[in-house]
Amino acid sequence: MKYLLSFCLVLISFSSYAQELNVDHSNTNTVEFFAKATFNNFDGVTNAINGEILWTGRNITNKNIVEFSVSLDSLNTGISLRDSHMKNEYLDTKKFPLAKYVGVITNVDSISAVEFKVSASGSFTLHGVQKLLNIEGTLYDYGKLLKLESNFYILLSDFNIDQPSFLFNTVDNKIKIHLETYFLRKK
Repeated sequence: MKYLLSFCLVLISFSSYAQELNVDHSNTNTVEFFAKATFNNFDGVTNAINGEILWTGRNITNKNIVEFSVSLDSLNTGISLRDSHMKNEYLDTKKFPLAKYVGVITNVDSISAVEFKVSASGSFTLHGVQKLLNIEGTLYDYGKLLKLESNFYILLSDFNIDQPSFLFNTVDNKIKIHLETYFLRKK
């Protein structure tokens, strides 16, 4: 009984301090990829992002969790034929519609009162393959909103995705991902 009471008190104190924030769809959220290719580099972008952050602030308690998912069928490179090939032949978005990341924020360094450098360790799932991925980024705390910016790289081969190639133009195995997402505090 004593342990149950202690556990309940810890939960109550944690829940009063931890804040759950969800992706704010009234702001412009973007995930963009940059692909180098033999002749023509290109990028693709989407705003179809969902997710949440459980934020306890600078105190690292392994309770600062970040989670987001991206609808791959919404990626747009600006060329519909390339989009069709990417979604149907390489990403197989009918079978694997989402890319997902779930991680624990492992480090928070204050840059200013509103800016924090953060590191997260978690799992990234793409094309049905789950890999450990450490991500670094910047978190801006604007009171009601948190903004997360991050740049990271993935290898297509890590996720059993063939390197796209057409004629003599081959896409590089290493893809840069840029994430810029706003999270709104629940009331």
